[in-house]
Amino acid sequence: MKKLLQLIVIVFCSMQLKAQQDVMLSQYMFNHAAVNPGYAGSKEYMMTTLLHRSQWVGWKGAPETNSLTLHGPLKNKKLGLGFTLMNDHIGVTTKTDVFGQLAYHLKVSPRFKLGFGLQGGVGYYSIKNSDLKYWDASDKLLLENTQTNLLPNIGAGLYLYSNKYYFGFSAPHLLDYNTDKIASIQTNSNVPRQTRHYFSEAGMVINGNTDVVIKPSILVKYVYNAPVEADFNVNVLLSQTVWVGATYRTNDAIVGILELQINPRFRIGYSYDYTLTPIGDYSSGSHEIMLGYNFGEDLLKIKSPRYF
Repeated sequence: MKKLLQLIVIVFCSMQLKAQQDVMLSQYMFNHAAVNPGYAGSKEYMMTTLLHRSQWVGWKGAPETNSLTLHGPLKNKKLGLGFTLMNDHIGVTTKTDVFGQLAYHLKVSPRFKLGFGLQGGVGYYSIKNSDLKYWDASDKLLLENTQTNLLPNIGAGLYLYSNKYYFGFSAPHLLDYNTDKIASIQTNSNVPRQTRHYFSEAGMVINGNTDVVIKPSILVKYVYNAPVEADFNVNVLLSQTVWVGATYRTNDAIVGILELQINPRFRIGYSYDYTLTPIGDYSSGSHEIMLGYNFGEDLLKIKSPRYF
């Protein structure tokens, strides 16, 4: 009976991984550049964020993600440049994305700016067959120990923002490598089925007083032939130092978030996902650690900080 339950969970897990190929981050609200190139350069200084995520701890072959984002404005403040490095390991597969970002920020009203962002780069995919358990040693797909592919891609995003509100829409990987769909790139080699993902986000800041700031937000994720997934989040900033928050991810998890703003430049964050699906019976949840550092001579002179 136990083996049957494990088999059911494995099938469920594989379906979820197939549906959600782009990385899932619980602390997205502190790292918008990871999902939206239109965010690059939206601050008056340069930001860098380093993140590690261990998903479904205790489950062999569960996803592990490492990411580095760096972005900031040019001197004219209208153009922003960014860089994203993302490494995602799931089972016997490893994916590494390297992307550059360029965004143009246009003032559309006295309070709002709109960032138009593009990104381009390559994804390096690796499959290590020696880590698989299989019965047919003569299978042609398993003759090579390691299979690799280098797939170029581009992405785009819009980011509308003011000091208190933001709205975004993005597709980080516009090129579709899926042989089941007509509008996709066809190749002669056996490549992973990279499917286009869409992200929509919104948030606001509520200033109760100088010691309490409330920031609700939502991130909606859509991918072809899979249920729409949404993250509903509320974070509270206490004494301009400690962020405490919680997220409900539909049909997946409840997330607790804690971030410390050590000083105006350095921050550290942690989140824990409590899994609501059957996978939770075989894992101890998911952990995410984030480190952030801000650069810029004008950083300490900002009198009205933005909280996103």
